Amino acid sequence: MLQSAVNVSEGRDERLLALLERAGGPTMVDRHSDGAHHRSVFTFVGDAADVLSGVCALSEVASSQLNLVDHVGVHPRFGVIDVVPFIPFLPERQPGDLVDFTEAEEAADAFTVVATELDLTVARYGNGRSTLPDLRRALRQDQASGINLARYTKKGIVAVGVRDVLIAWNLWIEGTDIESLRAVAAALRSAQLRTLALTLDGSGPTSLQLSCNIVAPFQLDLNEIAERAADLLPQGASIHRAELVGLVPWWTLHQTPPGRWNALNLNEASSLEWRLANGRPLPT
Repeated sequence: MLQSAVNVSEGRDERLLALLERAGGPTMVDRHSDGAHHRSVFTFVGDAADVLSGVCALSEVASSQLNLVDHVGVHPRFGVIDVVPFIPFLPERQPGDLVDFTEAEEAADAFTVVATELDLTVARYGNGRSTLPDLRRALRQDQASGINLARYTKKGIVAVGVRDVLIAWNLWIEGTDIESLRAVAAALRSAQLRTLALTLDGSGPTSLQLSCNIVAPFQLDLNEIAERAADLLPQGASIHRAELVGLVPWWTLHQTPPGRWNALNLNEASSLEWRLANGRPLPT
């Protein structure tokens, strides 16, 4: 089985988002949209062939309906379909379990063929290739595998990856400024945790966000990250609220003490397993 979290550069137009949601089909179990980021994450889980089919169908609609020409959002992006990762799905996973990436690699290879047919430019990452941050750095410098970024201003570049489980999680911060939050993000950043300090639309007390990607969920839990961030914030600043972006395997939720779930905006429905068991009605 596979999961995928397709990042699309559209987070505001509900008509387009509903169209994309319908295209994803039955293995698409969640859609998380953010207007300030102008970005949506469509989560898929199921048999490898079915996940691949859903990702390709969504990508076909996105490539025909979206462009980057007038796109404005706080989240960095390089393509209308910005990131397409394929991740092995292992329910009840334990530390030390071996992860077989064969199906994920096959899905990424097949998607690359489809993306090329859709006239999308593909850059690969993960599983022995460069990491996504390294790929983005190379794209910013126009040095990624000979890709000429200037040629692809409308649809952009889709980063197609094979990776292990990653948790995308946001913390809203109040009572400080962006420079101080950047210092917090830098102090938190490590090989296990990627962080960005962002200013969202507006100038209210909760317009600052600490964006976190946890790439080693067995080594870091969300409560530990929140506590470390709170300790690093300047006096008078605090965490206003938390948000999980998309869904995660059940075992990653239970790395965090259940007694802290409510404060961190987590629940059983945040898990892929819950959605598989209970489903999610799509727009009609």
